[in-house]
Amino acid sequence: MAAGVVNAANQQMTINKIQSFIYDDVLVEYSKNEQIVDLVENLMAPNAGVRIIHSMLINKPPGLVDETGAVVGGRHPIHQDLFYFDLRPPEMIVATWTAMQDVNRDNGCLVVLPGSHKSLYNTSMGGLLAHEKPTWKYLNTAYYGVRDLPPDWRDQRVHVPMSAGDTILFHPLLLHGSGRNRSGGYRRAISTHYASAKCHTEPYEETTMAMWDDMLPAMIRRVQRNGILSAAIALTIGPIAYGCLFKAKFVELTPARLSAAACIGALCGLAAGSVKIKQNFCTRSLIRLSLYLGVHRGHHMLVRAPKEAGSS
Repeated sequence: MAAGVVNAANQQMTINKIQSFIYDDVLVEYSKNEQIVDLVENLMAPNAGVRIIHSMLINKPPGLVDETGAVVGGRHPIHQDLFYFDLRPPEMIVATWTAMQDVNRDNGCLVVLPGSHKSLYNTSMGGLLAHEKPTWKYLNTAYYGVRDLPPDWRDQRVHVPMSAGDTILFHPLLLHGSGRNRSGGYRRAISTHYASAKCHTEPYEETTMAMWDDMLPAMIRRVQRNGILSAAIALTIGPIAYGCLFKAKFVELTPARLSAAACIGALCGLAAGSVKIKQNFCTRSLIRLSLYLGVHRGHHMLVRAPKEAGSS
């Protein structure tokens, strides 16, 4: 939890999400499912190519309570997924969300504002509303919500109960969130965001950049635990290969590029080794660079190649 502390009964309850599972041979089969990819491609740009840009396994544990015994864990504020991405246009990005078990209001099902992706599309921000970090005492890391929701948003919202195996697809501007898990079991789902190969990049919104900075303390603690050299290598492979050396929009990670990134990471780690981590501007910059540039680029995967006009 980024704010407030909850004592979990076991280690599994401390895991809310597993991010970017495309290198897991089992989980990635969900994202590569032909039926899902067909639906996604038809909603975006047929024959333009489809890429995975984000994947996650959602655990939403039960039993996270505060000192009074009140259930506090797992709530996700109303937000738009486009806030987390720097790809455009939004109509060429599609999310899939599949229930791995029955999902209902008791265990924290999704809640959506139907049609909000259309009604917001002509705003001054191109449909992406301003987000902020909620002031809730108990809040998961990187959980941001829309700052100024419509006054009647509670009347507009629709809860989405689902049976195991049900799948929904939605637009990255759709206003949605989820509630607390008040049940006695986990609420598990699997999700992937896809983008057309026609997408281009745009700078992150200022609030999104602030979110990455919010994650710095946890990353620094990880560096302190694991050692500067190993952490520097790990943290620079993604951003160096994708963000710095190759300025990649959609570039596959080859062994040669991986080796180059690892060498640069090692040099950075050695350079940082003689300076205390908390005072080390170089290391903080590397971590920030990793979050800004590598958090998505290193986890893209082409699942359907573009087709040339006239090809079958």
